[in-house]
Amino acid sequence: LFAATADEIAALLNAASHGKAQLGERALSPRDVGVLVPSHRQANEMRKALLKRGIAAVMQTRESVFASSEAQGLCAVLAAIEAPAQTGLLRKALVSSVMGLSVAQLMALQLDDAAWQREVENLQTWRDEWRKFGFMAMFRRWLVEADITSRVLQFVDGERRLTNLLHVAELIQNE
Repeated sequence: LFAATADEIAALLNAASHGKAQLGERALSPRDVGVLVPSHRQANEMRKALLKRGIAAVMQTRESVFASSEAQGLCAVLAAIEAPAQTGLLRKALVSSVMGLSVAQLMALQLDDAAWQREVENLQTWRDEWRKFGFMAMFRRWLVEADITSRVLQFVDGERRLTNLLHVAELIQNE
């Protein structure tokens, strides 16, 4: 059911890009399409089906942004920053949804002593920044130095992921 619905949406949007699907006087656009489902689980399945077809999807939900993979990823990063000498925390942060290393990339990084040491030093620098200037100053520096924005935006739903990450950071700052 989800695949068939996603296929139909993809076909409509493709037709619209060729001027063959209109809504009134204008071409149909992704923001004109909505899919209503009775459960959060079904919404996730629909979103996955759309993403497989290269169609970004936004879900309206009552679920907290803290339940997002970006919040969990940021939590892993913050734990590693707080304890830069703990290798397990650094590994978890590097493969998180926000840092985005694959297991193969992590293994290669661990075999390069100089590169691994740079990662540890980055954590120490960000920890010092956090202690001296506060969370948001450290967060902004981390976004730039770890190239988080471009990493996150590589995903089909990258804008949603980046919005979640920035929202979580803002909530942390407010606390």
